[in-house]
Amino acid sequence: MRVGEVLSIKDNKAIIKTEFGIKEYKTDFVKKLRVGDRVIVHYDFIVEKFTKKIEKDLKEMKPIL
Repeated sequence: MRVGEVLSIKDNKAIIKTEFGIKEYKTDFVKKLRVGDRVIVHYDFIVEKFTKKIEKDLKEMKPIL
């Protein structure tokens, strides 16, 4: 899984920029997606929006991992 930023949206697909480059992903699992949103992607799908709560939870988990 990777975190990326939504660059554009068309129909049920979005162009996402991640640390590995720019790729098209399916938006089937995410509602109300907007350009500029940070998202979590896996294979060819956007899994969910990357929220402040997710970021906070990951920072708290980091010492455990």
